[in-house]
Amino acid sequence: MNKKSINKKNIISISIMVFCLLMLRFFPEKDYFQKFIISLTFLFLVPFLYIKIVLKEDLKNFGLQIGSWKKGIAWSIFSLMGAFLVLILLYQYADLADKYYLPQGLIDNFGLFVFYEAILVSFFLALYEFFFRGFMLFSFIKKGKFFSVILQFVAFLLFLIIAKDLNWSLTHYIIAAFFSGIVAYESRSLIYSYLFGWLFVIISDAIYIHSLIY
Repeated sequence: MNKKSINKKNIISISIMVFCLLMLRFFPEKDYFQKFIISLTFLFLVPFLYIKIVLKEDLKNFGLQIGSWKKGIAWSIFSLMGAFLVLILLYQYADLADKYYLPQGLIDNFGLFVFYEAILVSFFLALYEFFFRGFMLFSFIKKGKFFSVILQFVAFLLFLIIAKDLNWSLTHYIIAAFFSGIVAYESRSLIYSYLFGWLFVIISDAIYIHSLIY
């Protein structure tokens, strides 16, 4: 593949990414069910069809593979340490305990909390992983190398800003987004970055609830 065709491919890929993020912002949604459908469409279905039909590439090139399990586990552990260090600093110096928010029903009902983390959190984390760490990071990993980690993280922040969702209640997702990028980059797999992000958010939410109760 020559340089001209590569540049054309990158321009089209970036255009698809921008299109999906704009659609997420401006496509009308009336309830949570529509939000799920819209998110599934533009964070997964459109990129998936683009990869398979237009690019005609294997999904393993975008992180859907086992990758290096040794690096995946090792970097997941390192990333958990780094992510929790950031969390501790935010609790200590940014009063995160007073700014973070979970619905009272999740705090009072353990069963509802488990459902929330197992279904809702895992669903959106999976979509974020596929779009930002999979589609975006792996689209530029060969040319941008580690810069692709920064790129997907900045894109995630811009996505939250455009969607008017940037707030303290998404702190755990924002922290996870950066470190998940590192895990995906090092392991060449979304499996470990997804599991890292999910584990981090669950434990972080549990820590927040514990801080309220005790």
